[in-house]
Amino acid sequence: MGRDREMVELHDQLQKADRVAIAAVGMGGVGKTTLARQYAKAYEGEYPGGIWWVAGRSVATEIVGYAARSIGLEELDPSWDEARVVQHYLARWEERFPGRKLLVLDDVAEYRDVKGYLPRSGAFQVLMTTRVRMQISRLELGVLRPSAAFRLLRQLMEDDDRLRSDIPSAKALCKWLGYLPLAIELVGRYLAETGTIAGVLAELRAKSLAARAIDEVPEEMDYGRNVEAAIALSWEPLDERVRLVLGMVSVFAIGPIELGWVRDCLPEVEDVGEVLDRGLVKRSLLSRLEDGRYQMHALVREFVAVRRDGTLGERFVRVMTEIAQTIPQEVTLEQQKTLQDIEQHLVEAATYTSCLEQQTNSVRIFTGLVYFYESQNQWKLSKKWNKEFLKFSESHFGSYHSVTADALNNLGVVHYRTGDYKKATRLYHKAINIWKLSSGENSINVAKGLNNLAVLQRTLGQYHDAETSLLQVVKTFEEIYGRTHADTTIAISNLADVYNLLRNYEEAEKLFQFVLETNKVERPKDRLTIAKNLNNLGTLYKSTKIYKKAESLYAEALEIVKSFLGHDHIFTAAILNNLAGVYRELGNHIRAERLYLEALEIRTTKLGCTHIDTARTLNDLSLLYFYMKQLDKAISHMSGANQIFKEVLGENNLSTVTSEQSLAYMKQVKTQIAGS
Repeated sequence: MGRDREMVELHDQLQKADRVAIAAVGMGGVGKTTLARQYAKAYEGEYPGGIWWVAGRSVATEIVGYAARSIGLEELDPSWDEARVVQHYLARWEERFPGRKLLVLDDVAEYRDVKGYLPRSGAFQVLMTTRVRMQISRLELGVLRPSAAFRLLRQLMEDDDRLRSDIPSAKALCKWLGYLPLAIELVGRYLAETGTIAGVLAELRAKSLAARAIDEVPEEMDYGRNVEAAIALSWEPLDERVRLVLGMVSVFAIGPIELGWVRDCLPEVEDVGEVLDRGLVKRSLLSRLEDGRYQMHALVREFVAVRRDGTLGERFVRVMTEIAQTIPQEVTLEQQKTLQDIEQHLVEAATYTSCLEQQTNSVRIFTGLVYFYESQNQWKLSKKWNKEFLKFSESHFGSYHSVTADALNNLGVVHYRTGDYKKATRLYHKAINIWKLSSGENSINVAKGLNNLAVLQRTLGQYHDAETSLLQVVKTFEEIYGRTHADTTIAISNLADVYNLLRNYEEAEKLFQFVLETNKVERPKDRLTIAKNLNNLGTLYKSTKIYKKAESLYAEALEIVKSFLGHDHIFTAAILNNLAGVYRELGNHIRAERLYLEALEIRTTKLGCTHIDTARTLNDLSLLYFYMKQLDKAISHMSGANQIFKEVLGENNLSTVTSEQSLAYMKQVKTQIAGS
């Protein structure tokens, strides 16, 4: 690629500074990304800790994606912003792979856009490509030197005899193309197949009459006309079939593109793979990456975009919608790895508003993005795309349409997960009211909305309201789905949980037992759901002081959850906390303390110090210390729990009031002991 000297200089700079930018101010097609890719490949052995390549426009999403593939994702505090999430996973990367690491940020618009995402410590080198001057160590990448441009053209033509026969024209051609690598590569590929050097130069000049020969190459020079002429030279000989495929690829976002996606968009083209490789990659209109996927240069994409068939956007949206429909609400770790590469194309599809309106299930583009971002704890992006979903739905379907209610309900879930219970309540009620008007009082939609509302009511301590909501949910699901359907059993389990909190233990046990036995028969492979059922039943037996049964059920659930989700998952923490409560009541305080502390560490790490579940463990651990007569620890932990309850749930919530009473009693006991 004619950049041997720059490659060495780049490596030298990275030895002296931990952050280096490959800058080419104002230029496209100069080879910034190509140089970075070649460097990462050539010096891979010097970075034993790994190399992560991320797009400058979506640093947070792509770093989380790398974390999902290499070190595993965690449940983090929903209140964390993107920068904090990124810093957490960079630190985990450093812990897991302490050797030297390279983080490449491709096409950074401004340094301030990525500053918060850069490693703050550890054995990291950061390489950025950009079109702006950054106040960090940088390699100013201009066009190729004339001799390097000539060698590149010679290499691409693979015909020394033709080149030697007209060296003056070859040098003039390189000069007219501004010594830009992309332009030279496009023309060189063309010359490898047909034409004379002098003839091609004359043709290029004819295509760009406004362009002039370049005597000097100013740093800020815009070579757009020359590159456009070079791309046109490769475009014009293409037949309609090849142009159709190239146009289809240009609709996708700038990023890796799967062959299968293009095939699905163009079912009438039988040999899409051959067209891509022989018709486009060979002419440098497209790049084939090492993993077999394809990528188009931004300048080629811009050229093709104004010349492609206008209906290709509809095909793209249709295929993206089909993919989005396969994204489940609960995205697993394996699915996250697969979806990482589709995310930027789903975002691109969401911009084709007119095409979206023609697709029946186009809203799945939005919900697919929401589910993906929620799986990575990127709540700001989840909220953003929920709002985009709501905006699109209100515009296309109307404010009182069932789909608009879906958007309101989904936005309510995000607010619930991030602890904004007032907004969640308002959004849930608004969605339910729309569903009642559009679908009827006893519809599935109303039942699902009421189920979400009941979970929120339970969290707020509004147990009787939750019971009323869930009784209607169970009735609707039983009438439509039947009693053993998965959705019905979830609602029944939620109702049993409320009965347990209301101390209606007999009814709670009957329902919990039914759900557990039903899932064992109907869904025996769904081990995590069965673990949840075991945990719920164990909680009932703990409430009724049947501790040995509770211990056995918790132990069985814990074994399943650890095997499926790991030792540091928040579900693991929940069961550890419950099991610790059993040991506390059995008088095994040492074992109870160990489990509580383990649960507290997981919840503090994964959910944050101010999360409601963290508060519950602090509350339970405080009671244990009180039983152990360690009053200072008991008061300290209860004080922390009370503060969180007060801030999250409000002054009048049952958990807030109870913890306040416990705290006052503990302080009273301490005063009495001190007085005696």
